[in-house]
Amino acid sequence: MKQSKQLNNIKASRLLFWTAWLVYASAYVGRLNFSAALVNIINQDVFTKSQAGLIGTIFFFCYGGGQLINGMVADKLSPFKLIFTGISLSAIANFLMFVSRSYVVMAVIWGFNGIAQSMLWASILFIISNVIHVDMRYKACLYIASSIPTGTLTAYIIAIISSRFQWYTVFGISAIILTLSA
Repeated sequence: MKQSKQLNNIKASRLLFWTAWLVYASAYVGRLNFSAALVNIINQDVFTKSQAGLIGTIFFFCYGGGQLINGMVADKLSPFKLIFTGISLSAIANFLMFVSRSYVVMAVIWGFNGIAQSMLWASILFIISNVIHVDMRYKACLYIASSIPTGTLTAYIIAIISSRFQWYTVFGISAIILTLSA
């Protein structure tokens, strides 16, 4: 198991936690934006319902498989590097979705996004469990959960705003958010 230096400074631990919180909320923006934009994608005749559903399914298969692998990798490598890599690759995948118009290419890109996203959760849990100050761990476990509805709500707000434009705008905005959080 990878040894990591525990922070003894509460202030530094808070900063690290809220950074991880922001990254995970941003990750949800870059993960759920496809689902949030589905109505626009289907209404604009970009894909059929079954094609759009298959792209989402590919994401979750890649995400699930990646979780198995990256959970073990997070114990061996720096969780900080894995988080940076995962969020950066997700930003790239979202940008590529923004510029792509091919169903097959988008299915591959979204599967790649699933793999990128799978690098985050185990790494964040490793940091909460091993790096932040021991007195903050319990609250951190509780508070990290609030990043999920925050990211989900943000993804849907972006999809609503993007519906005034082209369907792919949601991916461009998400790519910017993910890049900033990286």
